[in-house]
Amino acid sequence: MIVHFLNLDIVLGILGGGVFASYAVGTPLPSTWWFVIPSATWCLYTADRLLDARRSNSGYPTLRHQFHSRHKTTLLCGLVCIGGISAVVGMSTLPWQSMIVAALVVGLFGIHHIFQRVTGYQWLGVVKDFNVVLAYMVAVWAVPLIVSPTPSWETCAAIAAHASMVCATIVLESLPDKTVDEELDQPSIARVLGEGGTRSYLIASIIALGFCTWLLRHTMLWPVSITWMACVAGLPWVVRSTISTPYKRMLIELTLALPLAIEFGYR
Repeated sequence: MIVHFLNLDIVLGILGGGVFASYAVGTPLPSTWWFVIPSATWCLYTADRLLDARRSNSGYPTLRHQFHSRHKTTLLCGLVCIGGISAVVGMSTLPWQSMIVAALVVGLFGIHHIFQRVTGYQWLGVVKDFNVVLAYMVAVWAVPLIVSPTPSWETCAAIAAHASMVCATIVLESLPDKTVDEELDQPSIARVLGEGGTRSYLIASIIALGFCTWLLRHTMLWPVSITWMACVAGLPWVVRSTISTPYKRMLIELTLALPLAIEFGYR
């Protein structure tokens, strides 16, 4: 559970996305990418949860936010140290275009919190979660696309597969928190879609991943894509199970780390 509370499942997901993107573009990523991007992502997610916990006057009801509230001083120190180091290393070693990307992701993070503070409009759940998906995809794919040659159609298929899975995880992760979001009147994709809409969306995600798997059939990425299909089909049963919410969210998030199996499997 500590893996989820410390947002390490997010870090593993970003690392998996880096492996997936590297194989998709056919170009190794700069060695510092593997530190800078996961570290920066960890800082953003940690800051997000610290701000959420601070905003709730009566104590945020989810265990992960309670953890951040109890350990806020330690987490803030880590955030400042890791964020500062990753910023210096990133500016020194990554392509200059990465700085524009970093500004975009930080801007999206700010917009995300503006949406969270505006309550009473359920459609903001869609906008807010789309914003999260966009920031996540930009963080993972910007540098691989910058350093790679002209992307092939297979690269486009890989991006589509990854985006489909990221969107599916956002929807799945919102389900365990639906009751809490309703109590706090927070915008949520699960609240907007409802049970029928969520089911239809996940079916559409499986179809999209199936098509991407067919497009990627001549690459080493197709096993990941087809495994993601199986995850989207099976994880709703996990969500409905009696497993505690932190474990549910961790399992859902770790599906994005599956490409790490490629790295270890082909060595």
